[in-house]
Amino acid sequence: MRGVGWLAALLALSSGCVLPRAPLADLHPVVWAEAGQLGLYTCRWPDRAELIVEPGVGGAPAERASLEQAVRAWDGARLGVRLRLARAGERGAIRVRFVEGPLGRERGAPGAGRTRADCRRSPAGGLALERAEVEVARRVGPDWRGDFRPLEAEERLGVVVHELGHALGHPGHVKRADGALVAAPEAMRRLGRLVASGHPLEEPALERLYALPNGTQLGGSAVDAWRTEVLDAFLPIAARLGLAGPWLRSGDGSARIFWRSEAGEELGLRVPRLPELRRDPAGLLLLPDAALRAWLERQGGS
Repeated sequence: MRGVGWLAALLALSSGCVLPRAPLADLHPVVWAEAGQLGLYTCRWPDRAELIVEPGVGGAPAERASLEQAVRAWDGARLGVRLRLARAGERGAIRVRFVEGPLGRERGAPGAGRTRADCRRSPAGGLALERAEVEVARRVGPDWRGDFRPLEAEERLGVVVHELGHALGHPGHVKRADGALVAAPEAMRRLGRLVASGHPLEEPALERLYALPNGTQLGGSAVDAWRTEVLDAFLPIAARLGLAGPWLRSGDGSARIFWRSEAGEELGLRVPRLPELRRDPAGLLLLPDAALRAWLERQGGS
């Protein structure tokens, strides 16, 4: 019945209760749109995967210690995947490096961490994460005085744990008081203290994500045919010229569908207004990025 949802919410608020949110309500899905159809999907690492976490070069001992603690914490979580640090000379599917910072975000003020997780789409339409890159800032700010400060030890640990949560396949921030995917700075300190004390790491949103089949559809619908025309036209070009891909990536405000050239250049389409697409799939837009436009011009002139 119409109205039941808002009435239940009103009664819950009047009684002092808070209705629980769906565990994946805050996840930013990856996007695939073809032949007048839009799909919004989950994408995570395969079941029982062993994920090797590769530290960046030149990290300080304290930074390495934070990464080791964060990897152990996620390795003990109930997700069905294992994590371990890379051995000497070993490459990892998840790469973590510490940078001076602060780090720009797609939406909002500069932050302490940033993660890019790339989801590979198979020819049959299957989805799975293939690699992730994590950056953690050594300094954050500016504050109200315009000053920057170094991350404290517990805060740094919390940020590493938080960003590894994104690298595991949840690119959104949950709206809860605490947890590994809460974005507030004070939540990072609490998370760091929790992990440093050896407390088991629990994150219901990620547990729910890994309980579902990889590539679960969260939304989407049929859309006007013109809205997918640019991708429909590019698919045979990418196949004919042997471009690697496609990969899918989602962020706070937008998603990407992209391929890689032989030189490693990312060539793709941006999907703006990602949060709104779950509510209104009919607003889909696929916008070729500057690299793809320049590449197409070079191909047309050759």
